[in-house]
Amino acid sequence: MSKTIARFIAGFGRTITAPLNRVRRTSCRATAAQYLIDKIPVQTPHGELTMYCNSRETAMYPPVYMTHEPDTLEWIDAMPADTVFWDIGANVGIYTMYAGLAGHRTLAFEPASSTYFTLMKNLEINKLLDHVDAYCLAFDDQTRLGKLNMAGNISGSSMHAFERDSHSWDEQINIKIAHPTLGFNIDTFIQLYDPPLPTHIKLDVDSTEKEILEGAAGLLAKGQVKSIWVEVDGALERERNQGIIAALEVMGYAANHTKGRTRNLEFLPKG
Repeated sequence: MSKTIARFIAGFGRTITAPLNRVRRTSCRATAAQYLIDKIPVQTPHGELTMYCNSRETAMYPPVYMTHEPDTLEWIDAMPADTVFWDIGANVGIYTMYAGLAGHRTLAFEPASSTYFTLMKNLEINKLLDHVDAYCLAFDDQTRLGKLNMAGNISGSSMHAFERDSHSWDEQINIKIAHPTLGFNIDTFIQLYDPPLPTHIKLDVDSTEKEILEGAAGLLAKGQVKSIWVEVDGALERERNQGIIAALEVMGYAANHTKGRTRNLEFLPKG
């Protein structure tokens, strides 16, 4: 039904602008499309946020903002005032904005260009850019120019993979776009750019979590990172999930549990 209504609106717009010359017609249609983008308010314990909804995917987030991953919100709520939060795989910034609204120094990383655009619009609309920075790049176990393999470049979409052809469920990506992307090893990124170092890291990239963590071995060896929050898919006994647990175990971090099913795992320094 919603697609039918959307097609009707688009068709009506094309019809009434058809008599205009090409430049004015194109300009009018583009302006109308901007006017149709909704900005939806969301109530949080830290105040109101506004979400820029420029796709079907982004429109799904506001109604479930506080209920989609309540454990992640609780994790952010428990962060101390001096937190530096890195949101790796930020998407449109659901948790980036929440941490920013709570007053935390935040760095967000999102490699998909259309999604990064929406992330930046969300930060701009909510006036968070004074203490939240966002970067359009991928993290990996090495620094290189590569491709972000995507089934589509719709803002707010997910299940992409940098230099891999399968996502976190070990299923092949129906690659429609191989998005040229700058990939960084986290330790190299820190060495080159001297960013604020994280005390808390959220990692949710739907594919290369283990490789990203391996590229942060130097950072994690410093002991400054107090908590790592990793999204996992399926049973923890899956080879992929056990690989993440084992990699962090070697680097001195233990999972809060290692069996059964959960959406997210928290890793804390051992001892």
